[in-house]
Amino acid sequence: DREYKSHCVETINYFKKIKIFGSTQEYYLLEYDFHNGSNGYFPWKKQFVFDAQGKLIKILSEIRLDVVKIFPNESPFLFGLSSTAHGNGWHEVYKMQPTGLTQIYDGFLGNGNRPQTYCTGRDNTINIPIELYHRFVDINKDGFNDIVFYGQVRYSKISSGFQDNIIQVKYVFLYNSKTGHFEEIEDYSKKYEYIYSNTLEPK
Repeated sequence: DREYKSHCVETINYFKKIKIFGSTQEYYLLEYDFHNGSNGYFPWKKQFVFDAQGKLIKILSEIRLDVVKIFPNESPFLFGLSSTAHGNGWHEVYKMQPTGLTQIYDGFLGNGNRPQTYCTGRDNTINIPIELYHRFVDINKDGFNDIVFYGQVRYSKISSGFQDNIIQVKYVFLYNSKTGHFEEIEDYSKKYEYIYSNTLEPK
């Protein structure tokens, strides 16, 4: 009926020509939005990257996929925000290589992929803002911009009677010109383990 059809509309959110760091060629980026579905298919949208001849290069499934200049005088990267349906999320950075579109943001070490740069608060923690702020800045003065995520984490634990605690966080990922990846400068999973486990808070 009419009401059912109104909830099943699928759309193309955008279709644009772009350049991607690592290649001098032009590509096409298309986002197809299902708008709804089961949790297994969250976020119910797909991003398709084609070359200029229409050959499919990559299919992504991001909440949001931006085309951003991390290095001011170079072609942009694809900067994605991804998450599970439960709000446990992370970022991804893509560049073009001879083997295809490659993810070069290494994320956090440790079990459980925590901490997270996107967190809606399902497991007694929440980011403030839910998607942490980020900026691109040359932290180590090597001529390449790095990625810095920052904001707050609000958490509660049994040991504190589930009282809310808020801390400031900053996660720095340096660009390694040898590997071509953005890598964390310390093990943040270990540093903030006390938030996500029974480990005592540092004094």
